[in-house]
Amino acid sequence: MGIDLNLLVPLNALLQERSVTAAAHRIGLSQPACSAALKRLRRHFGDELLVRVPGQGTQLTLLAERLRNRVSLLAAELDGVFAANAGLQPGSLDREFSLLLADAECSALATPLVREVTAHGSGARIRLDLLTNDMRAGIVEEIDRHDAVIVPRVALPDGTPSLDLYEDQWVRIVSATRQSEDDDLEQARWAVCYDAPLMPWSPGQLLEREGIAGSIAVRVESFVALFPLVAGADLTALVPRRLADAWCESTGTRAARVPASLARPFVIAMAWSPRWVYDPAHRWFRDRVAAAARGVDDANRFPPADVIDRAGAGTPLKAEGRD
Repeated sequence: MGIDLNLLVPLNALLQERSVTAAAHRIGLSQPACSAALKRLRRHFGDELLVRVPGQGTQLTLLAERLRNRVSLLAAELDGVFAANAGLQPGSLDREFSLLLADAECSALATPLVREVTAHGSGARIRLDLLTNDMRAGIVEEIDRHDAVIVPRVALPDGTPSLDLYEDQWVRIVSATRQSEDDDLEQARWAVCYDAPLMPWSPGQLLEREGIAGSIAVRVESFVALFPLVAGADLTALVPRRLADAWCESTGTRAARVPASLARPFVIAMAWSPRWVYDPAHRWFRDRVAAAARGVDDANRFPPADVIDRAGAGTPLKAEGRD
């Protein structure tokens, strides 16, 4: 059977949107035309591709799930071929880019990113969506829903298009008025930001692996919100080092010793869907994020962390560079 390459565009839209109506809107087709394309695709593959599941709406079949990423990559490569000589004029951009990230990364990147976009005379707009514990779909689905996500690299599946931005590390904060270090972490009262099972990199999950999650007193969805909680309720918390450096002095908190197993530096990375790999406007957006992150990385090279060896003695831990 001959292959009609005109079906690639509606196939990709249908697999991404899982809806005839949404797919038609995405590619500028009428709904009847998109339905006709779906019928032809079903005949070609001998598979329904999209099926209605009671209580779950329209879902992809097993074959459609296997095709989804491959078709997305192929569509992106074809877009790249036809856009190869199409120069992008930032001033002509009329597009909103959505970025999913935690408030710690938002605190570090939002201002330099907006400055980067503005400095290039762009008409682009930025929407910053904050991570929540209700992110039940998983990181792959969130990448599909946004132009990009910024999370610790360990959260990303192998093969995800991505770029390392900068390093950070966990530090423990306590009230600035606390007299002792209180190194008995199992007895400490903890406040944590993020602890969903789908976030294995999160402080709540890290503490659980350390065997001290039972002493968690309060859970929040904002790293910034931890500082007044720690200062006012005599709690302790894990926060990214860059955020602690920026917020401790003004919030009545200070850094304290942290278990060596938690103090290892980690990489913050940006990831995006394969369908955006060759998109000129998206490439321009990624370049702006990368430029903003370079300023963050250069501005703060933190000293070794003061760690607890869990036997009671504190010792500095040297930061490890990125691979």
